[in-house]
Amino acid sequence: MKKSLSVICCYFLLFSITTAQNIPEKKLSVKKGLVTFLSKTSTFSFFGRGRKVKGTVDLTSKKFSFQFTLQSLTTGIKLRDEHMHENYLESHTYPLATYEGTIVSFDEVTKTVTSKGKFYIHGIHKDNFTIESEFKKSKRSGYVLSSKFDLDLNDFNIKVPETLIFKLSRVLKIDIRMILVGGS
Repeated sequence: MKKSLSVICCYFLLFSITTAQNIPEKKLSVKKGLVTFLSKTSTFSFFGRGRKVKGTVDLTSKKFSFQFTLQSLTTGIKLRDEHMHENYLESHTYPLATYEGTIVSFDEVTKTVTSKGKFYIHGIHKDNFTIESEFKKSKRSGYVLSSKFDLDLNDFNIKVPETLIFKLSRVLKIDIRMILVGGS
């Protein structure tokens, strides 16, 4: 009895692992997305969000490409948004943040995807940019891809004036959540 129970448990474990890897859709695209950032210093914190995310993932080649329209970022305060876009992000000159690369690994147990690629923002490319994300089946349809990482403004030549150093962190906490669906 114990032996047959162990065999059944092993079978279900193996079945769930192979089913998870055999996602029927081999090409996924962003249905909707949300990008948020948090700037937190010892004296001040604020966040912003934007929803204009596009992208695709090819599970056969393990290649992906994502674009985020920086002008969609808002903080809830119009004047701060204007300053952010005109003086710091210069989103009229550099309208997109992009991340393109390959899927390096997928951990079946934790549902963690490790990706590595080229991250581009504010006219600067950073190669070998690695992001860990959670990838799981959505309760409704498609798949949810969630990522959290730090973005150092200095790495992308986004200057923080000394007068704002106590209000704006040089390292932003980025949180991305996307719904991916089959199709191209």
